[in-house]
Amino acid sequence: MFLESYHHIVYDGWSRGVIYREICVLYEALVRGGSSPLPDLPVRYSDYARWQHACLKGPESAHLLSYWKRQLAGLQPLKLPADRIRESLPTFEGARESFFLSAPQIDALRGMGEAEGGTLFTTLLSCFNVLLSRYCDQTDIAVGMSKHCRTYEELKPLVGLVMNTLVIRSDLSANPRFRDLLLQVRETCREAYAHQELPFIRLVDELQPTRESGQTPLIQAAIVYHNNPDQALTLPGLEVSPFDVGDSGPFQRGNDTSKLDLTLTLMGSDDGMQGMFEYS
Repeated sequence: MFLESYHHIVYDGWSRGVIYREICVLYEALVRGGSSPLPDLPVRYSDYARWQHACLKGPESAHLLSYWKRQLAGLQPLKLPADRIRESLPTFEGARESFFLSAPQIDALRGMGEAEGGTLFTTLLSCFNVLLSRYCDQTDIAVGMSKHCRTYEELKPLVGLVMNTLVIRSDLSANPRFRDLLLQVRETCREAYAHQELPFIRLVDELQPTRESGQTPLIQAAIVYHNNPDQALTLPGLEVSPFDVGDSGPFQRGNDTSKLDLTLTLMGSDDGMQGMFEYS
C-alpha cells in the first residue's frame, strides 16, 4: 500500500500530477535497473518564494495593489440566509450536498460560454452569481476562486503551493441578461488573471475590510473548479487502484467542516460533471 498525506501549504492539485508522473518514471527506471532519468529542476520552490518576495517589494506590487483596491472598493459581505443567529467566531462546522450534471447539460453550458468568447468555467461562475444574488437578495456579488500561478514554464514541474485566491466581483444591479452577465464575468476574470500575483493575505492586510461577526474577510462564497483529470499511477507489473481515506478527496465527506459560508466544488468527467455544495 502507498499512502500519501500532504498539508495544503506545501502541496496543490497540480503538484499531485507532478508527483504521480515522477513516481511512474522512477519506478519504471528502477525496475529496469537504471538510475533516475528525471532532469534537474530549473528552479526550486525556495527560488520561487524569493522571486515572489522580491516582486512584492518592487513597483509591480504597487500596480497590483492599485488594481485590487479599485476593483474591490466598497465591497459588502454576502448575507446568505440562515436559520440561526451567526456565531461571534467561526466554528468551521459544515455539511455537504452533492449533485451531478449530465454530459448534454455540460455541452450546452460550454457552448453558451464559447458563443460569447468565454469558457465553461465563466459560464458556471455566472450561474453561481445568479444563484447567490437570488438567495442573498444582493446585486454586488464577490466570489473567491483558486488560481494556479504557474505562468512560467519553469514552474510547471515544481511541487509546492503555487496558487492564489482571487476575488471575482460581479454587478447584477441592472438585472442583466444572462449573456450580458457572462460577458462581464469573462472580462472580470481576464483582468483578475492579469493581476493574480498579489497574495490574498496581502490584499486583506492592505484593504483592512470591515469584519462581520464570524465571517471571513472579502469572500464568504467560493467556487473550486477541477478541470485537470487525476493523474493515474501506471506501474509495470502492478495493478493500481485508488483508495480514499477520510477527507482525502474533494468529494469525500470527511469531518463535515466548512471554511466559508458556501463553497461550490465542480469536477469534470467523461460522462458529465460532479458538483458539491459545502456550507456552514
